[in-house]
Amino acid sequence: MVEPVAQNVICNDYTRVILKDGKGSDYIHANYVKGNNLLNTFICTQGPMLNTIEDFWRMIVCEHVAHIVMLCDTVEMGKNKCEQYWPLSQDQKMEVGGAVTFTAFAFANKI
Repeated sequence: MVEPVAQNVICNDYTRVILKDGKGSDYIHANYVKGNNLLNTFICTQGPMLNTIEDFWRMIVCEHVAHIVMLCDTVEMGKNKCEQYWPLSQDQKMEVGGAVTFTAFAFANKI
C-alpha cells in the first residue's frame, strides 16, 4: 500500500474506491462522496505523487470520471503537493504506464 501524501488524511475503508481492473494493487487513497443534495456521487482524493500517477489514471478510466477539479497547486509554499499529472497544453500528449496516452481537451481558468 502506498502512503498518502498527508499522513493526517484518513481514507474511510467503507467508502474507498477499489481499483477493479486487475492491474496491480486495488488500493488508491480515494473515497466516494455521496450526499442527499448532490446530483451525482463524486470521488475525493489527494493529488497523485510520481509513484501513484498510474493508479490515479487507472481510477479515472475505471470509474468513468468526466471532470477533474484540482483544489491546490502542484507546489505551495515551497512544498510539493502533487506531481504534474496532466498534459501542460492541449496539443501535448502524456503517456501513463506505457499503455495509455492522454491528451488534454479543455483547461479552465484558475479561480
